[in-house]
Amino acid sequence: MLSRGRGTRWRAALRGRRRRTAGPDWEAAVEETSADERHEARWKARLDTPVDGAVLGPSINVVGGWAVHEWRRLQGVLVTVDGRPQAFVTEFHERRDVARRWADFPTVDRAGWTAEVDLGDTPRTEAVVSAYAFLEPRRRPLLGVPPRLGPVRHIGSARCEVRSDVGPSGLPVGHFLQPDQLAPGYVRVAGMAKATEDVASVELRLDGRPAGPARVTPGLTVGAGSVTITSCRFDGVVEVPAGAGTVSVSATATLVSGRTFELDPWHAEVRAPVSPVVPDATRLALVRDRSVARLAALARGTAQPDEPRVLVATHDLNLGGGQLYLHELMRRLARRGVRFALTSPRSGVLVDELEALGVPVLVTGPTQVADPEAYEAQVADIAAWSVQHGCRSVLANTMTAFAGADAGLRLGLPLVWAVHESYPFGQFWMEAFGAAVAHEYVVERARQSLAAAARVVFEAGSTRDLLEPLLAPGAGVVVPYGVDLLAIERFRDGVDRAALRAELGIRPDALALLCMGTVEPRKGQLGLAQAFARSGPLRGADAQLVFVGAVDGTPDTEDLHDLVAGLDDPRIRVEPVQPDIHRWYHASDVLVCASDVESLPRSMLEAMAFGRPVASTAVFGIPELVTDGESGFLCRDRDLAALRAMLERVAGTGREALAAMGARARDVVTSRHDPAVYERYYADQLVAAVEPAAERG
Repeated sequence: MLSRGRGTRWRAALRGRRRRTAGPDWEAAVEETSADERHEARWKARLDTPVDGAVLGPSINVVGGWAVHEWRRLQGVLVTVDGRPQAFVTEFHERRDVARRWADFPTVDRAGWTAEVDLGDTPRTEAVVSAYAFLEPRRRPLLGVPPRLGPVRHIGSARCEVRSDVGPSGLPVGHFLQPDQLAPGYVRVAGMAKATEDVASVELRLDGRPAGPARVTPGLTVGAGSVTITSCRFDGVVEVPAGAGTVSVSATATLVSGRTFELDPWHAEVRAPVSPVVPDATRLALVRDRSVARLAALARGTAQPDEPRVLVATHDLNLGGGQLYLHELMRRLARRGVRFALTSPRSGVLVDELEALGVPVLVTGPTQVADPEAYEAQVADIAAWSVQHGCRSVLANTMTAFAGADAGLRLGLPLVWAVHESYPFGQFWMEAFGAAVAHEYVVERARQSLAAAARVVFEAGSTRDLLEPLLAPGAGVVVPYGVDLLAIERFRDGVDRAALRAELGIRPDALALLCMGTVEPRKGQLGLAQAFARSGPLRGADAQLVFVGAVDGTPDTEDLHDLVAGLDDPRIRVEPVQPDIHRWYHASDVLVCASDVESLPRSMLEAMAFGRPVASTAVFGIPELVTDGESGFLCRDRDLAALRAMLERVAGTGREALAAMGARARDVVTSRHDPAVYERYYADQLVAAVEPAAERG
């Protein structure tokens, strides 16, 4: 078996190499390289596992090591057992121990590799495992010409004992994916792990102190006979202290059986990133003063419209919880006569509907967080848009809308800011803008805007606690938002549920678990699918799991499709994002949520309004909404074993008990989340500000 290559082109090249080599003896292939070529550059390599004398189990075992050439990069690693090819590896990772030792090799960034080899069912007591590196050729192939494999180098061999009474060797194993250095502040660290059972959780440590659980994302599963090897990726955020020269990152992985294993520590150098050349404080003050003068002149020379508006600044106009929160609010306030002008960095499906409602929309393009002068120009454009449309107040929706908030404050407009993100202020920048390094000037403008806001509205107290130290005293308030309860009641009473389940392909007596939300890492859909499919008790239950929220072409959706295909469980379905979501709530029995970051999901309120209990991770505002054992089920986040146990609790609960939980869930939403509550609050904050001066007396 040749496992885990990147397509057939490598196999074809390997077959060509075999034809040029006498017999299966891969040592002969190494000798094809002349003595002069072998000594033209330094070559370092090691077979880490197995070592000489190791004991291998039957079927699948893990082989791993590293290899580095002074100037040729690795194209592939061939692993043989008793001279016969077993695996061809084309994916590599950095090994910091190798990178530190051979730092002068420009090829050292991808020296590590692992593979799985299948010893099969043939009786044997001994096996020789060998690894060979295929280096890149001297010349790159011409366009359209199949790739050639370059020189072959021997990495290492190990003579091993094979016994039927032991498990696979080399497992469990894991490592960090290690960049050259870490920067001070919040940084993301990542890695991978392999084991013969699922990895339930990974706890990170920074300099020996707990740094919280990592997010674990299931990966490839390979199996042969009775042996299965699962892999996963993990990533988490640690806060690297300013002034540290080096830090040590380590981790403990826990398997679903409860067994634990340690990952090798990673000792990283700490160095602030090199910032691009940017204007100094004097230049930025000049640019800002010019913007203020320009806007003042524009305001003096612009006739104010008869009907004042609210400047709405948001982050995106596609479908999503934060977007629908704003859209529902604007529709309700519009019925009160409030008019809006809206700005967003990204367009989306909501644009046409907003324009049809008489809301002019300005799409600015990505917020310029790395370039202070470009940021100033963007703020000036938004402010000019506000003046043009006679805006008298500002409603910012999500933290990412800080440029619009800043623009409104420069015009002296009162600001109400709805914050949905559950991140500390410092971590927000990494989560929102990824690799882009936000300039301290832009960060400070956002900080000052938060401090100047008249009101900052949160969905949950736990989210408010993260940002309250940055706000003016008393500015932070929790206002439970609502969903359209009347529309949900009309749908529930007017649509036959049994017929709807048949239409959606849900079996009459099946326990229908619904996960509603755009597929993305923080929502944990991959872990949820794995927890459901790998549970013994659930395997025997008449249950279905439906994901609604796939976006074709996105990497996250493709990962979910790949995982579901690999799990080969026909009870799991993946459905696209769609506007008509009430039918899924009505047809389901329980809403499930595996998120590790979630303030207060709109989907949860909607499902509860339909009388559905919730099974969810207990993050941020969710325990404020769902009571374990009364209106739903709660479990620890970023823990596959806890998630699996919660799903088994759900499946073990009788239908009458689930219905009673759903009734209590509906009572919670109808009593605490009437949309009229947040409509009145925003009306009180915004409407008075947009009334003409004559009407205000």
